[in-house]
Amino acid sequence: MISLDNYIPKKLDNITIVYKYNSFYNPLYLLNYFIKNFYKKNFIHNFNNTLNFSNIYANLFYKVFKNHKFNLYLPFENRPHQNLIIDATKKISKNNKVFGYYHRMPEPLQSEMFYKNSLLDKLFVCSKIQKNVFCKLFNWPESKIKIINSIRYPILLKRKNYIFLPFNIKKDNLFAQNLKSYLEKTKSSIHNFKISIHPLKKKNKAHVALSEKIKKEFIKTKSNKKNLNLPIILGEPGSTASEMLETNKCVVHISDNYLDIFSGKIWKNIKVQNIHKNIFIYKKKNEQTLLKRNGRLDNFSDILRN
Repeated sequence: MISLDNYIPKKLDNITIVYKYNSFYNPLYLLNYFIKNFYKKNFIHNFNNTLNFSNIYANLFYKVFKNHKFNLYLPFENRPHQNLIIDATKKISKNNKVFGYYHRMPEPLQSEMFYKNSLLDKLFVCSKIQKNVFCKLFNWPESKIKIINSIRYPILLKRKNYIFLPFNIKKDNLFAQNLKSYLEKTKSSIHNFKISIHPLKKKNKAHVALSEKIKKEFIKTKSNKKNLNLPIILGEPGSTASEMLETNKCVVHISDNYLDIFSGKIWKNIKVQNIHKNIFIYKKKNEQTLLKRNGRLDNFSDILRN
């Protein structure tokens, strides 16, 4: 078995952990790479950093493991480096099996997951609704996808009185204005709310500034209005909206980007209500789960047994 993510099992028999060393910039390599691809028909597609580094990883992977027979398990999001490593695995031996794991919860638009690598033997997902979307909209063969309990999320924490800031902040005034509109429309208060900033953005000036602005204008302001008891997501929802729907059944989403907004036509068990410009309410329509989980930390062993 070969692990290509951060998962390190307790038992390390027959396991190789592959990791990347830091490397220096080489202008001669860049020139050679340019010349090598310049006369190809798909030059624009090939001459970019993403594909370049993906080829480097795949070539290194092939050189290291070309004399070995193995099964490959990897977190899978249809990225170029993942697909090229899958290609390399099958090039080493057609008998090598490749199993992908889609660890994310449902998100509004997952177009990167269109089916394009038939060499992947099996893709593990964590809900029936996720499998249905991949098969019906993104052309995945049903035989390629298996539903398992989540490895990433053994449990979900119930967080009601939270405001979740987006990973990228481009229009902080838009969030503040729409938050004000929503509170006025529903005659609600959020003075008991907490603000959640992505761990990688804790020291980011824009995130700190927006957090302080919301605290000053809405959270620390005394009000006789009723306390809101729903989580609020600003900007791109990522997997947070699904997580909140699983635990709270309902969530408020503020965004002006239609690509970040859930569609009830795609996600059949989510009711989407546009109550005001840029303000949406999501409600879970039935008990069909968005994430299959059993509270265990060892679900990876279930994959190995199958």
